[in-house]
Amino acid sequence: MTKTLQTKKYNSLWPWKGRVAIFFDFLFLLIGATVVYWIRYNTIYWPKNVLPLLSHRHTAIFFLFILTSFLLLQQKGIYDPTKILSIPEETKKIFWALTQSATFLIVILFAGQILISRKLLLELWLFSIILLPGWRIILRQIYSEDLRKGNSWIRVAIIGKGENTKSLERYFQDNPFLGIAVWGVLSPSSEEKIEETIEKLPQILDLNWIDEIIIADPLPLNMIEKVLLEAIKRKKRVKMLLSSLSESLHPQWERMEFFDRLALVPLYDRSISLVYLIEKRLIDILASFIGLVVLSPLFLLIGVIIKLQDGGPIFYCSTRVGRKGRRFSCIKFRTMEVDADKKKEALVHLNERVGPMFKITNDPRVTSFGRFLRKYSLDELPQLFNVLMGQMSLVGPRPPTPDEVENYAKYSLSYYKRLEVKPGLTSLWAVEARNDPNFQRAVELDCKYIEEWSPWLDLKIILRTIPVVLRGEGK
Repeated sequence: MTKTLQTKKYNSLWPWKGRVAIFFDFLFLLIGATVVYWIRYNTIYWPKNVLPLLSHRHTAIFFLFILTSFLLLQQKGIYDPTKILSIPEETKKIFWALTQSATFLIVILFAGQILISRKLLLELWLFSIILLPGWRIILRQIYSEDLRKGNSWIRVAIIGKGENTKSLERYFQDNPFLGIAVWGVLSPSSEEKIEETIEKLPQILDLNWIDEIIIADPLPLNMIEKVLLEAIKRKKRVKMLLSSLSESLHPQWERMEFFDRLALVPLYDRSISLVYLIEKRLIDILASFIGLVVLSPLFLLIGVIIKLQDGGPIFYCSTRVGRKGRRFSCIKFRTMEVDADKKKEALVHLNERVGPMFKITNDPRVTSFGRFLRKYSLDELPQLFNVLMGQMSLVGPRPPTPDEVENYAKYSLSYYKRLEVKPGLTSLWAVEARNDPNFQRAVELDCKYIEEWSPWLDLKIILRTIPVVLRGEGK
């Protein structure tokens, strides 16, 4: 029987490790060294507005401190994404790494009789033990807003019913900083066999946007293979408790994770690189902000024309479904009559799309100026606000309406794959099959985009969108 638990609204900062954490640590250590040096020489004991150049000795000591700090932080597992640490644990390890680094340098200064103020080094140590844990804590606070919105990094389904399953579930719930939301536990009832439970897995994965499957109990090899097959089809991660593992499964030992006394070993992981996701979000923020600033005069002009046309609202906000089924208000310039939604039911029989999407080429509800906006896709420019707010991305599947999503199951469960990523302002479908009436073709292209995603693919799609828009191929 499938037991559905209440989803905890967690978020995670532990993936912010590796190269990302190294970059921020280096940045803040450099800032710390600069501030300490500035404070040291910008006092009454030194002429104002005169900051001496760093001597070779100062430069060597600062960078030796940074280097030894990195080596000790690495040795203590601060940059290891497989070691999940709480804020107190992480802060303690950072404190001791920086303390050992500073102590080592003080010994070097004494032994080598190097004439550099020990106080300067102590001040650098003090700034470092504030800045390095500080940026991590601040980052968690920034993302805590997402907790209240129900966002999480990892949504898991656990397969099993033994003590290990309960321990793992309890550990995730007791440690919200991990950002692991337990969707539910798949465990057979007394009348049900494990094979019957596993048979339900495909539908569960398609309908609930599960990110990861954890096998907590020993399973027959053929059942594990079935779980892996369904996960691979959908690019879901699969992990297994070490105590339940078989060597024949070729686990990814180097990526083993430890949760208290429980060790999880990945069997399959084809998730998009976190660095890529960060890059994508940073590009979205930068591009949408610049776009809104540069296009603000055009926004004003379009708004005035819409208002003069019929006196109705300038913007049209419709409820759309985003990543993992989360709903949001999608903003567009209004291109239809004010009461257009009320007339939709009477026009359903004219739908030209094959599938759940509703589209009419010469929709009678569209205004004359609205037709011009649609022709050059100008009506979609306000979605830059959605991109800036993180509800959409510059590139991704087009955002579906709730009634479209409700009809997905009537056609194919594969349609739900479109909801695994943020919807986009433009898409692979928009540049390759924009006016193709077959919805299945749109789904295929969206799935292709999800499976082959990279920053370079996004760039190609954006560049290909420009001539499509200029040719006025919108309808």
